[in-house]
Amino acid sequence: MVLLLTFLVNVHASAAVVEDVQPYVTGKAFEPGGSTLLYIEEHYKVGDTLHKVVYLDADRALVAEKLIDYSTSAYAPDVKVDDYRVKRATAIEHGTDVCKVTITNLEDSTANNTATFKPDKHDVVDAGFDNYVRSHWDALSQGQTVKFRFMLPLRDSTIGLKLKPRQCEQGDGTNLDRAICLRISPANWLVSALAAPIDLVYERDTQRLLRFVGQGQLPDADGKSMEVDLRYEYQ
Repeated sequence: MVLLLTFLVNVHASAAVVEDVQPYVTGKAFEPGGSTLLYIEEHYKVGDTLHKVVYLDADRALVAEKLIDYSTSAYAPDVKVDDYRVKRATAIEHGTDVCKVTITNLEDSTANNTATFKPDKHDVVDAGFDNYVRSHWDALSQGQTVKFRFMLPLRDSTIGLKLKPRQCEQGDGTNLDRAICLRISPANWLVSALAAPIDLVYERDTQRLLRFVGQGQLPDADGKSMEVDLRYEYQ
């Protein structure tokens, strides 16, 4: 396994290269139902299994960076997030017998919290959900529901979710005849009644994510979760 501390060296060495190339996908997060730009995501491929995401505010100031290492799993990758607004680093590392989550204060490098999980207690971590969707594309295209457990690293827990097709609506965008629309919601009916779903729009032919509407993973400047309408454009 390529641990986060190991590949950080490789990313640092590649930083100049990353700055000189175009991101392969850019996401713009707007307020749902509005036109206010909240932040921008720029996604780069640093290596075959290593991706970097740069988060910028509406004025293109750097607010956070994420490293995603898919070398051991396409669905549950190792992840390192540095959020400069809330001064917090979150690292998720998978071992053979345990998955470790460490939350660190960026200002003094002290570990505020460390939690461990059994690797078999979650199926999906962070952006691994995108690969998980594509791996179940045939089932979803046939109208089937797929269930999985998703890690919530800041809460030291996991949650059971279900992913199912839904009817595309006018507000989902354009060219919907070439899209497949999906919804993620808690698998538990009681939790589902209290939590808003996440709506996704994928391009049918390319299986690329075009839109994500719901609670995003990047918090605001106060550390609170944000509802976003993320729209993706590919190079």
